[in-house]
Amino acid sequence: MKGEIKGIRVGDTGYVYIMDSEGNLKVHPAREGGNIIDAQDSSGFEYIRAIIKDVWRSLKGKWGRSAIRGKPELGEKTPRMKMLKYIYFKPWDWIIAAGTYEEESSVP
Repeated sequence: MKGEIKGIRVGDTGYVYIMDSEGNLKVHPAREGGNIIDAQDSSGFEYIRAIIKDVWRSLKGKWGRSAIRGKPELGEKTPRMKMLKYIYFKPWDWIIAAGTYEEESSVP
């Protein structure tokens, strides 16, 4: 199952990942096993903490959305917006998330 999840592409460069409610990456194409609870976007927004708070507080099986200012990559000079969608699967304490850059997203 991990291989199939890691193979999912969102837009041209986006991907799906799974973490638990403490920010531990259960499935991730590059950082599996790490913890991202303190991750921030380029503006300093702690988006992982916000996602976790969101799924605990209000989502209860519904999809959540977030927009973050990604960090410049591969020679880029300015950050690009990333779109995230996520849902909480309580029986396994999994937050299943998908993200990609705004210009690659076809999901409103």
